[in-house]
Amino acid sequence: MAKATQNHEVALAWKNCRKSYPLSYLAERPGAGLTLGNEGKELIGANKFTAEELDMYHGKYLTSVTTYINFAEDEEEEEITGEEVHAAVVIFEDGKLIREQEIENLSYNENTTQRLSQPVLIDSSKELIVGIRIHDYDAEQMPLTYELSKACVPGKSDLFSEDNGATWQTVWDFYAGDPYTAACCWDITANITDRPDDATGQDQTGIIGYNVFRDGLQLNGACIPEEGTRYLDKQPLPKATYHVIAYYADGKESEPSEAVVVELADGISAPAFDSSLLHWDGTSVSLREKGTLTVLSADGRVVARSAAGRLPLAGLPAGIYIVSAECGHQNYSMKIAVRR
Repeated sequence: MAKATQNHEVALAWKNCRKSYPLSYLAERPGAGLTLGNEGKELIGANKFTAEELDMYHGKYLTSVTTYINFAEDEEEEEITGEEVHAAVVIFEDGKLIREQEIENLSYNENTTQRLSQPVLIDSSKELIVGIRIHDYDAEQMPLTYELSKACVPGKSDLFSEDNGATWQTVWDFYAGDPYTAACCWDITANITDRPDDATGQDQTGIIGYNVFRDGLQLNGACIPEEGTRYLDKQPLPKATYHVIAYYADGKESEPSEAVVVELADGISAPAFDSSLLHWDGTSVSLREKGTLTVLSADGRVVARSAAGRLPLAGLPAGIYIVSAECGHQNYSMKIAVRR
């Protein structure tokens, strides 16, 4: 799914293994995980979404919510009984509670997905808060979990409430902006589907993440995680074809996704390219500024990469290749022909 924004950027989103579009602020690979509780009293952890985040999903349906509930098992207990923490999905629209549903078959220390008995039609003109309410749990437990992340958006990715949503506070303010505790992105994901009766798939192990390609060139740096299947192309071309590939821990990769062609409005030009930056002499390609060179085959596979400023290509088979140069926040490309 792709959409041109008012800022002349291209927003991309794709379904993950749960066959849904995950809506959360978990934009990085899982890192330092922290927990929060309220001494056994009711507590809601929640994400807030406005038109900026919801525009892509207008007219689709929020059909389930995935979360991770922490449980510290007593060393004397042989197994977790499943009775120590209770949790419910809560959804607010423009400040009004519109859904509250207890999580059935709650699992601890792993993802749990609760399907909504009444899916929510996404209206991007209305503010949406999606949260998890914990209640009736042992005072020693810290059930809510969050990632310490640079993707934290104070006031959106870190809301919490002690009065069932009547008032909201932020983890950022609670910890006074402490970089080791305050940068909260809740382990709460709203799963968006095209239709209200679309089934939500199961989590899969082994997925490392996703890479996004534009006209065969990879756009992102690090792999995009399973809970953040979206990408914003801030320097789009007037017309381009995008696809996504999933990567797995065993070294395998998926087939490319169905290609999406995006054509921007008239008056949008391609990023300026200084032809003197890249030089191809028939045996090697050189970059005259600090950056990274990547060479891709005609079908979009990376065949060589270097940050040394020069990339010898004498060993490549004859054919057409695409050279991508990343300099700072700019990306340039050109086609070359290797002859033998």
